[in-house]
Amino acid sequence: MSSGLRFVAALAKVKPEIFERVDSLEARVDSLEEQMSERVLRERQIASQVGQNTREIGKLQRRPRAA
Repeated sequence: MSSGLRFVAALAKVKPEIFERVDSLEARVDSLEEQMSERVLRERQIASQVGQNTREIGKLQRRPRAA
């Protein structure tokens, strides 16, 4: 084995974090933007459903109760 390969192997053994895959900032930002879009959409859906539920509860409360 060449001295260069031995150095790389020794370095990988002592400091394995050096060889971990690093995501680019662009990929990370893209991922966060996608997650944020999904959350915003989900929050809008929840708000819409809460509004619908509130309206239906209001209608039920105005109805005269059966005897």
